[in-house]
Amino acid sequence: MPPKRKIEAEEQISESLEARPSRAAKAVRREKGPTSPKPKAKGVKGGTKSEKNKLPSQAEFKDAALPLHVNLTHTPPPIDQVAAASKDPGFMGHVVLAPSVFNTRSYGWKAFFPLLHLPPSHLLAQMDPQALTACPPLSVIERIIVKEKRGNCVPVYVEFPADFLTPCMAYLKIAKDSKYSFILESVLAGENIARYSFIGSDPFKVIRTGPGTELEGDPMAHLQRELGHYKYVKLPEVPCFTGGAVGYVSYDCVQYFEPRTKRPLEDPIAIPEALFMLCDLVIVYDHLFQNIKVVSHIFSPTASTDLANLSFIYSTAVSKLKRVAKTLISTPTPTVPQPPIVLGSTSTSNVGKDGYERFVTELKKNIVAGDIIQAVPSQRLSRPTTLHPFNAYRQLRQVNP
Repeated sequence: MPPKRKIEAEEQISESLEARPSRAAKAVRREKGPTSPKPKAKGVKGGTKSEKNKLPSQAEFKDAALPLHVNLTHTPPPIDQVAAASKDPGFMGHVVLAPSVFNTRSYGWKAFFPLLHLPPSHLLAQMDPQALTACPPLSVIERIIVKEKRGNCVPVYVEFPADFLTPCMAYLKIAKDSKYSFILESVLAGENIARYSFIGSDPFKVIRTGPGTELEGDPMAHLQRELGHYKYVKLPEVPCFTGGAVGYVSYDCVQYFEPRTKRPLEDPIAIPEALFMLCDLVIVYDHLFQNIKVVSHIFSPTASTDLANLSFIYSTAVSKLKRVAKTLISTPTPTVPQPPIVLGSTSTSNVGKDGYERFVTELKKNIVAGDIIQAVPSQRLSRPTTLHPFNAYRQLRQVNP
């Protein structure tokens, strides 16, 4: 036999030997008994073993899975005795693990900040806010405002770790005794939390517009006049938003932007058409780098500001920054006063079912006539509740971030 054919024949023999069951395999098979029948075809009652153990799809997992809430502590209680987080001396914070789909096509729960290497809370409480360094230094502020004349409003900030705080905890600490406050959070692409949360309170001025207020007409014109005095200087170390106007503009203000929509309107809830809080100090919570920047501003309204006056403005702003930092670091998180929840209340529409159906009928006629291309009819639903507004926000940020 030629060498090539001999090699091919040897390969065929080895393959046939590998395909034969060995004596050991036959013995094991005899001990296990007769072989199991073949799996039933798809659609037959009982199904195959793989169908019974089939994992849910990514969409099914996200629809059915719930967030996991975890309390972090460096003094864990015994397994058979779970202590309340508010009474735990080692309590460091609360983590929410959200159902998520990963790039590897797998799925599970994901937290939005690291869980490891959290410093003990008692060490963080000993952090001295007065030792925090304010940035930028006074020399940079003088150069920007006095020498280069790039503007008259420059942000200044102090920074410290945020892994022992959550945005809600920070908000409760600074908003406890304030009549006006805000917390701004958002989610990107439906499942990724935005990088920053913005928190503020105690605005230095509140602008209200609309009937019955000190200002009427276009709210944007009033806001522009108020903010026209500031020539803001953007610094690369801080995010785009460090202060200014925070509030709302109601739908009724469309009459100032599109005069043809103006018509007599009722005001059953008696709130301003627009309201803005002018805030000089903002807390910027960075979810990516897990730090907090307390930001204020050096505002020099006149171009003739001397260095001595600018130094006084700077020292005043830095003192305010460190005072707020001390509140965030050292002050216990206030509890939300929540009276007993009264159940059984029903919602009431401001237009009722007939009124809402009339809206839809009229809008369809306007679309057919070519007056509009689309519209969103709405109604206001109200109901009495004893739920604290912040607790309502806590629930909403979990249901619809």
